Amino acid sequence: MDHAFMRNLKSSVSCIDFKDEVPLRCLDLGTGLGDWVIDAAKQWPDSTFVGYDLVNIQIPLVAVEKSIANRIQWVHGNFLRQKLPFEDDEFDYVHIHGIALGVPENKWHNLFEEIHRVLRPGGTVECIEEDATFPVLPRWFTAPLHAPRKRRLSVSEAQTEVILPQPMSFDELPHDHALLESLYNSLFHNRFVNPTPSSSLPSYFSACFGHVTSPPVIKFPMPPLAPMLPEPSPPASFESQRSGVDAVTSTRYRSDSSASSQASSTLHSEYASSSMTEDTLPPEVVTRPKRSNTQVKYEGTRIGSAKDTLSLFPLCNGDNMDDHTLFMQLKRSVALVLSAKEAMWEELKERIEERERENEREELIALYGWEDSDLSGDAPRKIFDRLVERYKEDMHMRVSLWHLLTDHGWELPKRDALTKAEYLEEQRFRRAIIEAQHHAKEDDMRRPCRSVRLLVGQKVIC
Repeated sequence: MDHAFMRNLKSSVSCIDFKDEVPLRCLDLGTGLGDWVIDAAKQWPDSTFVGYDLVNIQIPLVAVEKSIANRIQWVHGNFLRQKLPFEDDEFDYVHIHGIALGVPENKWHNLFEEIHRVLRPGGTVECIEEDATFPVLPRWFTAPLHAPRKRRLSVSEAQTEVILPQPMSFDELPHDHALLESLYNSLFHNRFVNPTPSSSLPSYFSACFGHVTSPPVIKFPMPPLAPMLPEPSPPASFESQRSGVDAVTSTRYRSDSSASSQASSTLHSEYASSSMTEDTLPPEVVTRPKRSNTQVKYEGTRIGSAKDTLSLFPLCNGDNMDDHTLFMQLKRSVALVLSAKEAMWEELKERIEERERENEREELIALYGWEDSDLSGDAPRKIFDRLVERYKEDMHMRVSLWHLLTDHGWELPKRDALTKAEYLEEQRFRRAIIEAQHHAKEDDMRRPCRSVRLLVGQKVIC
């Protein structure tokens, strides 16, 4: 996603302004699918490329235009355990993107030394990495989503439903997904991986390369609340009674808002947006600065002499991003969390099983409300899977990509007809969402959902 974002924003595959002197021999370290290599080969027709990765998941070159495929090579290996299989001074340019959360802290110096070795004198290296951000949702947002359903479950649903542990006190937990956040952070610390490489990489990088430029960390704030989906049409048999029912429910809602909120929080519908329109939002949430993709010319942080510092394209400040971009950045961070699901499960198993971590086992009971029966057999896995699924559902509601699609001309899918009970439940749910979000604070909207840092440097021979 970052590659596509950069290409569309700057019409370039690199943040470095090479002008008319593009590199002729390029290495993409941790190439993944190899999409950056293919796009770079299209933009730099006189250059050759090597994409290096641990696993063979790259786009087959037989599917690529021959004039491009002839200048690309896929090479596989583990740069953490072996030297790069390339000659000294072989490359004019090395591109690194998205490997930091898989590199232990004690491996960075050796890795950068290897990159330095394969770079020719005067060659450039560009490194773009992100921090391990766990996007969180305030409790006012999730409370209506997690309220018990009033509808009757089918036999199959009742048999498979997982009852989640309830914390003894919500005041001790910052949000409803605190356990997952704890597991997510632990998986990096226990693997000696720095979850915030934006703070540590500049020192390792500048120890190996010269003429280093490191612009400020780009912090993408949480996107604004998405507009509400259109209200569903009432059942045909209910249309004639609608005005009377609305008047009654409206009166009850105004006279006892707390009771109505509790009753309204029973439907977690995929069609009910967890957002309000601007005329119902609190003023401090509505009055946010208008964003645009304004490009800002950063001088950046130069480490060492400013002489011969590489020239960069103007960068974007996260606060100046349009709303569509921010929604996509949030979705990217959520996808990163979900991709670590099995590693997070391993962390939870260790907390439950290892005797030397008995204090963490007790924390599950005391802080997160687990019982002894939740810690044995297949119960922990079922609870964990449900916690992850609930996080995914909540973030799906927060991202609400449907409105990005409708802005580009897509139509909302047609809904099946609602029964009278379903229609009333959805109406109540919408009211609960509106009431809950009146507790929104501006700080909840400004919390970063993603942080990215750029480092560029050169191989300097003294």
